[in-house]
Amino acid sequence: MNKQQRSFYDAMYGDEAPDHRQRSLAKRLFHHISTDRNAAASALVPRGDSLLDVGCGDGSFLWSLAGKFEHGVGIDITMRPPAWNKDDTRKNADMPLHTVVANIDEGLPFKASSYQVVICIATLQHVFDPIHCLKEIAQVMRPGGYLVIQVPNIVYIKHRLNILFGSFPRISWRGGWDGGTLHYFTKSSLKELLADQGFRICRISGSGMLSAFRNWWPGLLTGDLIVLAQKPSYNTS
Repeated sequence: MNKQQRSFYDAMYGDEAPDHRQRSLAKRLFHHISTDRNAAASALVPRGDSLLDVGCGDGSFLWSLAGKFEHGVGIDITMRPPAWNKDDTRKNADMPLHTVVANIDEGLPFKASSYQVVICIATLQHVFDPIHCLKEIAQVMRPGGYLVIQVPNIVYIKHRLNILFGSFPRISWRGGWDGGTLHYFTKSSLKELLADQGFRICRISGSGMLSAFRNWWPGLLTGDLIVLAQKPSYNTS
């Protein structure tokens, strides 16, 4: 990685994590009928023996899944102190947790078929090459394993209206040019991208206020897309 790329990532993923609670007054007022992206994604994560979190940040989401797996690994290009080091309840977690500093654009440092479940939350839009990223994920997944992936939805109805009235939608709350977003996804483009890498789509949903209603048509009504996909098993016939 060159110095320019390193400066970009350090700026986007430094030590200070954004406070999601400060993003919207409406979300704070109606939090009781709102499902945040981690909660929505967690509902799709199946139980298993091994979990890999690609783009794990401080590992908060990985830590929240401790009861579902025997061991878990988080990987990110820069690593803040793991969330479980900040709380004494870490000693009560049921699975060993580890973090690895690596750049998925340069490949994942794991053996093939190492993980039963992989999660990739708010990451694919920031990598330089989404196709390469998914190839790497598929490589380290076991046949029959599951991927839970989340990206912003550029054709969310609010974004469509912004474009209609001449304003380009902002999908990231971070600083810089749209928070360092490099790629934009729709439901159809994400499905195609996953299918091209051999994944079978099991379910598509989204997060946000009144998500149970909005998931009736996530391609239009949700601000993000959360997909549960499966890597096919080997054909033993």
